[in-house]
Order: sequence, then structure tokens, then C-alpha cells
Amino acid sequence: APFISRGVRAIVRAERSLDYATAATSLGASGARLLLRHLLPATRGYVAVQLTMLVPSFIIAEATLSYVGLGFPEPVASWGTMLHEASNIRTFSDFPWLLSPAAAIFVVVLGLNLVLQDAAESAAPPHRPL
Repeated sequence: APFISRGVRAIVRAERSLDYATAATSLGASGARLLLRHLLPATRGYVAVQLTMLVPSFIIAEATLSYVGLGFPEPVASWGTMLHEASNIRTFSDFPWLLSPAAAIFVVVLGLNLVLQDAAESAAPPHRPL
């Protein structure tokens, strides 16, 4: 995703101007070593948080595409196709439990946001003051 790469680039540019990166360069560290040992580890937390926020977005995107008919074909079970079937008022009045995929999408996306965001924040290294 372009926004992740822009964020990583901004972090790398900021970290490269710090004293420890300048010291590593002046001690003879190559560009690859500086990048792998010092700069990329500083981006771990940002990348982890961004990727965990993408997972619920993918679920919602798949359900939306399946709802409008652009997702998986009919024999494949999808929450979007189930919601599309439930959108018919006659079907909904006969089978009200067909609306349960909406509740499932809500619960799963909320749970993923809470659990993955907490896991990403705890896995991220603490922010160093500048």
C-alpha cells in the first residue's frame, strides 16, 4: 500500500538524521548495514500497526464486493452474498436469521481491531524521545 511506504520513508529519513545513524556511518557502516541494522527496525511498530488495521478493511471490502455481485461466485460462502440474499424483504421476513452475517462482520471486525491493535502496540518498540 502506498501510504505504508510513504510512512516508512518518512521514518527512515527522520531516523537517518539522528546521531546514532550518523555515528554508524562515520564508523564505516555500509548503506545496507545501516538500513538493515538501524533504520528498518525503527519502522517495525509503524508497519505492524498499519498492517493490522488493513485486515479488518479487507474483510469489509470482500463483503462489500460480494454484496454488489463482484466477489466470489455463488457456491462460495461469503458474508456479502449472504447479506445480498437477505436484502430481499420476502426472504428476510421468512428467514430473519439471514441478517446474522451483518452481526458476524461487526463482531469480527471489532474484535480484530481491538485484539490486533493491542498486539501491534505491545510488539512495537517504545518510542524514543528525540
